[in-house]
Amino acid sequence: MKGHELNARRKKNRIVFLAPHKRRKAAKMPESLSDQAIRDGNPGIGHGFESGGIRISVQFRAKKVDLVLGFRQIPDEREDIGSYTRSTVITPKGIDSNFQKPFLRLFEDKGFNIIALFSRLCYRKRMNSFSELSIDPRLVSALEKRSITVPTPVQKEVIPALLAGENLLFQSETGTGKTFCYLIPALMKCALAAKDQSPVALIVAPTHELGSQIKSEANILAKDAGIDANATLCIGGAPLKRQIDALKEKPAIVVGGPARIVELIRMKKLKVNAIRMVVLDETDRMLAPEMRDMIRELLSILPRDAQYVACSATLSRYHATLVEKMIPERPKVAADGANADDGVDKPTATHTQYRIRMINLPPEDVLKRNITHWALFSEGRDKIETLRKFLIAEHPGKALIFTAIAGQVENIAAQLNFKKVPCSALHAKLDKIGRKKAMDDFRAGRTKVLVTSDLAARGLDIPDVTHVIQLDVNENEDFFVHRAGRTARAGKSGINVVFGDEFEMKNLAKIEKRLGIVIYPKVLYGGAVHTPEQDGEQEL
Repeated sequence: MKGHELNARRKKNRIVFLAPHKRRKAAKMPESLSDQAIRDGNPGIGHGFESGGIRISVQFRAKKVDLVLGFRQIPDEREDIGSYTRSTVITPKGIDSNFQKPFLRLFEDKGFNIIALFSRLCYRKRMNSFSELSIDPRLVSALEKRSITVPTPVQKEVIPALLAGENLLFQSETGTGKTFCYLIPALMKCALAAKDQSPVALIVAPTHELGSQIKSEANILAKDAGIDANATLCIGGAPLKRQIDALKEKPAIVVGGPARIVELIRMKKLKVNAIRMVVLDETDRMLAPEMRDMIRELLSILPRDAQYVACSATLSRYHATLVEKMIPERPKVAADGANADDGVDKPTATHTQYRIRMINLPPEDVLKRNITHWALFSEGRDKIETLRKFLIAEHPGKALIFTAIAGQVENIAAQLNFKKVPCSALHAKLDKIGRKKAMDDFRAGRTKVLVTSDLAARGLDIPDVTHVIQLDVNENEDFFVHRAGRTARAGKSGINVVFGDEFEMKNLAKIEKRLGIVIYPKVLYGGAVHTPEQDGEQEL
């Protein structure tokens, strides 16, 4: 019997199915699988092998994948095997016609990378726990305490690369766990650093709320893991003296805004020589023209040999080019491992390491699969009243309302409160205490409705937001994506509602087409939300 192969979409990636008598020859290192709970099959069909199968490694989409080639009879005890299906039929001759394409997507979509192939059963053992990403066991236990046991696709891709020391710029949709992608490697660096080294990691965020959230997550994760590493927040609008005092406590992680961090470095209150990781969260926002020069200045005074990480849900090649130009060039490394910049004349070849690598994760279609999009027509002068009617009709569990005009936030909140719709306001002109109270009340559910500007559209992970309401439409779809991404977090579902006039609805139609989503028109009448195509009514 000749070997058979399955082309995996691209010809250069092949999975080879061999006849039983050729399997041992194909496998360079035959290995008993009894430890993996694959017990001996019927000796009559064992083809001379002592155990139930052998394992070989192949390359699939540039990833090393273990294929377990087994026999017809399979064990009854399946505790350690993971999920399996009896409907899957794979033979040495190929795949049963009923199986079709799911096998091709098994590796990248389902998170499996060990496949046990039997002539009448396909065993699939999951290899997607955090412990298999070479993460500190203490951090794995800390994540398990929070019921976080399975890494997301972006975490599986990014964490190993960061642990290997790469400079990365990565893009992934909102709600996919980007914060843990860099916090876990950062805390591992802190655990290995000497106690007198401070800070080890610098995380730059564009808003006070996002910075506060990152600091809180870092402290909780470090405490649960038993790692002696604390984070402090250095952000504009807060007392400078308190932040200087906090830096004297030698925090392992400093989180803050670019302007305040540059100020502290220039004052020589924040030492940079021990920094081993620099993170730019919500990179596209910080590369906007009004913040770009500050980011460039900050990066110019940070260590060349630090690891640089940048991430966002909306990144383009343009952003990657800007980051590539801004981050310091890593020291040249001689062929013998010596630093070529040490001033010593040596006749050795040198090369410059690349500055940053971009990882663009395949879309998980959160906007399509988990979020339902509605559009309600409303003239500008009627939007607050339409909003009031909608909130009363829909009774959202937790609603986040966005307006592009920061000065209108207080006005909208005041009118809603006046009309007996309790809500809070969050905007940049609020002091630190007021902003914290608004966020804390909304997170805890004491306030069901929060009116805000795009201040809260970036990176915030607020649990159980059922509705996002956008009172205007920006021509740039990035605003739409970040706003909508505040709901349907961590695999949950949500509703994104857009209010707009005739001009805004035209822009919304363009965004709908560019993002490949479906936005359903809705109308309000009779104290309820209706679909006009079904009811044939007009808005009252």
